[in-house]
Amino acid sequence: KQWYQRRVAITAGSKDKFATFTLEQVSQYMKNEKLRSKHQKALLALRQQAVKEKTDAKLQWIDIKKRRIQKKGYDERMPPLIQQEKDILATLASEQEEIRRLAA
Repeated sequence: KQWYQRRVAITAGSKDKFATFTLEQVSQYMKNEKLRSKHQKALLALRQQAVKEKTDAKLQWIDIKKRRIQKKGYDERMPPLIQQEKDILATLASEQEEIRRLAA
Protein backbone atom coordinates (compact mmCIF):
# COMPACT_ATOMS: atom_id res chain seq x y z
CA LYS A 1 0.00 0.00 0.00
CA GLN A 2 2.83 2.44 0.81
CA TRP A 3 4.48 1.62 -2.49
CA TYR A 4 1.25 2.43 -4.34
CA GLN A 5 0.77 5.72 -2.47
CA ARG A 6 4.35 6.77 -3.20
CA ARG A 7 3.91 5.90 -6.90
CA VAL A 8 0.67 7.92 -7.07
CA ALA A 9 2.41 10.87 -5.40
CA ILE A 10 5.35 10.66 -7.84
CA THR A 11 2.98 10.38 -10.82
CA ALA A 12 0.91 13.33 -9.60
CA GLY A 13 4.10 15.37 -9.11
CA SER A 14 5.24 14.45 -12.60
CA LYS A 15 1.91 15.55 -14.05
CA ASP A 16 2.19 18.88 -12.24
CA LYS A 17 5.72 19.38 -13.56
CA PHE A 18 4.62 18.46 -17.07
CA ALA A 19 1.63 20.81 -16.86
CA THR A 20 3.86 23.61 -15.62
CA PHE A 21 6.36 22.92 -18.39
CA THR A 22 3.57 22.90 -20.98
CA LEU A 23 2.17 26.19 -19.71
CA GLU A 24 5.63 27.76 -19.82
CA GLN A 25 6.10 26.55 -23.39
CA VAL A 26 2.71 27.91 -24.45
CA SER A 27 3.46 31.21 -22.73
CA GLN A 28 6.83 31.47 -24.50
CA TYR A 29 5.20 30.62 -27.82
CA MET A 30 2.60 33.37 -27.31
CA LYS A 31 5.31 35.92 -26.47
CA ASN A 32 7.27 34.93 -29.57
CA GLU A 33 4.14 35.16 -31.70
CA LYS A 34 3.33 38.66 -30.40
CA LEU A 35 6.90 39.78 -31.10
CA ARG A 36 6.77 38.30 -34.60
CA SER A 37 3.48 40.09 -35.22
CA LYS A 38 4.94 43.38 -34.01
CA HIS A 39 7.96 42.98 -36.31
CA GLN A 40 5.69 42.06 -39.23
CA LYS A 41 3.65 45.24 -38.72
CA ALA A 42 6.81 47.35 -38.54
CA LEU A 43 8.15 45.81 -41.76
CA LEU A 44 4.86 46.37 -43.54
CA ALA A 45 4.82 50.00 -42.42
CA LEU A 46 8.35 50.45 -43.77
CA ARG A 47 7.37 48.77 -47.02
CA GLN A 48 4.34 51.05 -47.31
CA GLN A 49 6.53 54.11 -46.77
CA ALA A 50 9.11 52.91 -49.31
CA VAL A 51 6.47 52.23 -51.95
CA LYS A 52 4.95 55.67 -51.42
CA GLU A 53 8.32 57.43 -51.63
CA LYS A 54 9.32 55.49 -54.74
CA THR A 55 6.02 56.32 -56.43
CA ASP A 56 6.31 59.99 -55.50
CA ALA A 57 9.82 60.14 -56.96
CA LYS A 58 8.72 58.51 -60.22
CA LEU A 59 5.72 60.83 -60.53
CA GLN A 60 7.89 63.88 -59.88
CA TRP A 61 10.30 62.76 -62.60
CA ILE A 62 7.45 62.30 -65.07
CA ASP A 63 6.12 65.74 -64.13
CA ILE A 64 9.54 67.24 -64.89
CA LYS A 65 9.58 65.47 -68.27
CA LYS A 66 6.06 66.71 -69.04
CA ARG A 67 7.00 70.32 -68.27
CA ARG A 68 10.08 70.08 -70.51
CA ILE A 69 8.00 68.66 -73.34
CA GLN A 70 5.37 71.40 -72.94
CA LYS A 71 8.06 74.10 -72.99
CA LYS A 72 9.52 72.71 -76.20
CA GLY A 73 6.10 72.25 -77.78
CA TYR A 74 6.41 68.50 -78.36
CA ASP A 75 2.88 67.65 -77.29
CA GLU A 76 2.87 64.44 -79.33
CA ARG A 77 5.30 62.97 -76.77
CA MET A 78 2.82 63.42 -73.91
CA PRO A 79 0.65 60.26 -74.32
CA PRO A 80 3.48 57.85 -73.41
CA LEU A 81 4.21 59.88 -70.27
CA ILE A 82 0.55 59.93 -69.33
CA GLN A 83 0.46 56.15 -69.78
CA GLN A 84 3.56 55.77 -67.63
CA GLU A 85 1.87 57.87 -64.97
CA LYS A 86 -1.20 55.62 -65.06
CA ASP A 87 0.99 52.50 -64.87
CA ILE A 88 2.84 53.87 -61.85
CA LEU A 89 -0.42 54.65 -60.06
CA ALA A 90 -1.77 51.17 -60.89
CA THR A 91 1.41 49.62 -59.50
CA LEU A 92 1.02 51.72 -56.35
CA ALA A 93 -2.55 50.51 -55.91
CA SER A 94 -1.55 46.85 -56.34
CA GLU A 95 1.35 47.21 -53.90
CA GLN A 96 -0.91 48.84 -51.34
CA GLU A 97 -3.47 46.06 -51.77
CA GLU A 98 -0.72 43.46 -51.25
CA ILE A 99 0.41 45.22 -48.07
CA ARG A 100 -3.19 45.36 -46.79
CA ARG A 101 -3.59 41.64 -47.56
CA LEU A 102 -0.41 40.79 -45.69
CA ALA A 103 -1.43 42.96 -42.73
CA ALA A 104 -4.76 41.19 -42.35
